[in-house]
Amino acid sequence: MIRVQSIYISPIKSLALAPRTRAYIDKSGIAGDRAFFIIDAHGNMFTQRTYGPLVQVRTGYEPESGRLDLSFPDGSTVSGIPELGDSVAGNFFGREVTARIVDGEWGAALSTFAGQELRLAKAETPGTSFDAFPISMCSTASLETLARAAGTDAVDGRRFRQNLYIEGTQPHEEDSWLDGQVRVGKALLNVKMRDSRCEVTTLDPETGETDMDTLKIITSYRTDQPKQVNFGVYCTIAEPGEVSVGDEVLPVA
Repeated sequence: MIRVQSIYISPIKSLALAPRTRAYIDKSGIAGDRAFFIIDAHGNMFTQRTYGPLVQVRTGYEPESGRLDLSFPDGSTVSGIPELGDSVAGNFFGREVTARIVDGEWGAALSTFAGQELRLAKAETPGTSFDAFPISMCSTASLETLARAAGTDAVDGRRFRQNLYIEGTQPHEEDSWLDGQVRVGKALLNVKMRDSRCEVTTLDPETGETDMDTLKIITSYRTDQPKQVNFGVYCTIAEPGEVSVGDEVLPVA
């Protein structure tokens, strides 16, 4: 039986993933996922591609109350309900996302950590500040195959920053669901496309340091791929519903 192995969200894009034991998936994805993002002094989106150690900053976010918590490696924290200020537009791979600057100490704390001027922003419309589609998913069998190709015991799936990790499939079986649907817990997902990968996957998900040439390793054994290096799949939501770790995952004919 195919089941949900783990669930993750990233309340602030590029910061540490936050695990969930259950989540409600609606049309915009999982509540709180990529609710915030970071911009630099020039108004450009600031991510792990620019500064890998961002992943060392841990986040807690409660969408219902609005409370946000940041925990930095030195033990310092910033917590509270962010107050929103001026409007700003973020460019998400050709899509313009309207957001509001988060006032207060949030930007200053991130600036001190990264050693440059940064501001925290919150998307005005939930579920708009994702890369391509609101839900991403891959299998633990795919990770195990990658580990064998890399000559290592295991690969930490968090480097791929997926929302859903599933177990009980064949390696890359999730690719066979393209253009179909899969029921995950109570939610029904449309499997839309393979998830093309970038250099962020080469970074250790704890430190942000480059430690594995994932892109080269994937292409060494995935010879059936198009030009992009793909790992996992992207989904949209056909029917909202609750998903919990351990729930059955059932492809729909």
